[in-house]
Amino acid sequence: MELDHIFIFSTSDGREGDELVDFGLEEGPSRRHVGQGTANRTFLFKNGYLEIIWAVDQAELTSELVAPTGLWERANHRTTGWCPFGLCLVNTPETDGLFASRVSYQPKYFPPGQAIEIVKGEKSSKFPLVFRLPRGLARSTPEPPAHPANVSKITRVEFGLAAKPAVASPFDLLAGEPWLGVRASPRPLLTLNFDNQRQRRSRPFEHLPLVIEY
Repeated sequence: MELDHIFIFSTSDGREGDELVDFGLEEGPSRRHVGQGTANRTFLFKNGYLEIIWAVDQAELTSELVAPTGLWERANHRTTGWCPFGLCLVNTPETDGLFASRVSYQPKYFPPGQAIEIVKGEKSSKFPLVFRLPRGLARSTPEPPAHPANVSKITRVEFGLAAKPAVASPFDLLAGEPWLGVRASPRPLLTLNFDNQRQRRSRPFEHLPLVIEY
């Protein structure tokens, strides 16, 4: 399976992205998700992108259309305790088994008949949201820029999560993917490894639950 992108919910209207720019990441396009109640900032790489996302309209975010996604709970993770991360996989036949049990979400900003599919998992609020875009929309992003930090390809994604509860989760079905890992952590933490850490450097971020290894 392949990575499409990862999101982190911001608690400061996306201002945390400034820290990524200061680090040396060139910012990509941004958008307002009309009807979903969120907006984003993006940072593009050779094989996927990082999305900083935040709530801009509580009425849209808590609407009947959006509520089944759990995005409101993730946007308010500091009070709800939900995981603030999301993992989007490239929509290929290889992922069909993972999405056999799913929730379909038709955003208003997508063409009619094209839906986001979310892996259905009971009590999976402590895990990242696992989803895929419609097959025709996946990887429809511009070419990545040359980042001043000299990073290019995401080679590993590791989620630090609270001790795994005794329930099934989507990540049980992703076990064995060499680029993806999960470990116990006292707080949610995302570690992105770039280019097999060829520069032998690591950077934690003050206002994001993020560490970049490069």
